[in-house]
Amino acid sequence: MPTDSKFERQISIIRTHLCTRTPFFGSLALFARIEISNKIPTAATDGKTIYINPDFFAALNTSEQEGVFIHEVLHAALLHVPRGRGRDKERWNIAADIVVNGILVSEGYELPQGGIREIRLEAFSVEEVYDLLETEPFASECSHFQCSDLLSDNPNAPSSRPREGQMSQEHQKSLEEYWHQAREQASIIAETTLYGSLPSRLMRELLHVNETQLDWRHYLWRYIVQTPIDFSGFDRRFVGRKIYLDVLSGESVQVVVGVDTSGSIVNEQMQSCFCEVQGIIGA
Repeated sequence: MPTDSKFERQISIIRTHLCTRTPFFGSLALFARIEISNKIPTAATDGKTIYINPDFFAALNTSEQEGVFIHEVLHAALLHVPRGRGRDKERWNIAADIVVNGILVSEGYELPQGGIREIRLEAFSVEEVYDLLETEPFASECSHFQCSDLLSDNPNAPSSRPREGQMSQEHQKSLEEYWHQAREQASIIAETTLYGSLPSRLMRELLHVNETQLDWRHYLWRYIVQTPIDFSGFDRRFVGRKIYLDVLSGESVQVVVGVDTSGSIVNEQMQSCFCEVQGIIGA
């Protein structure tokens, strides 16, 4: 079993190499917490911390170590743990592995022997793969996959402590904000380097993750649809009669939409923005 100091040096080297090889991945890796754990067979994540079995890790070559490490980082950064809430854990884990491994292989990373691959499904989002696996023969072939790496809580927690089970909404929100900040920073770093374009498969996952933004419909509707509390004072016509009726504010609304059209915006993103503008006009 490698010592903690040797393990930490290995992780530090991997992080440094990731920053030079794929700045987006490298930046995300800097946000990941790492813990040694002998309670898992390989490597896993609870959504924020990466847990690695040191004996398993030491038996891999350098390229495989890098692949395993960034595999777990992507699981965490793409919110695969909270996104799997309410779904079959085993099937969701398989779907997430298919997508993440497809991203890594397309970027030239190496996976250890036994890593799940299904090339015909790798271009889909995890949710789409999950649905497809319900009827695909591949789902039954992987039903006994022994190394589930999406955890509901900390495997290193004392056995006497009650297990948390389902993730609380407060913890999920905190997790989403944490990785949103990480992805934003990683995107900025990637755009300012020679490696500004992200893998198309990764972009598909990012668009799915980033859709949980502020809902413009909710905020716009507050100005378009007047309610009894949207008043600017009392109707003066009735004040003299000691009748105090609310008067609604103006019925018109001016909406200004700003769209980023810089070089970092691809056609797919522009199309998405155009669809949202159409939605605003329709509202």
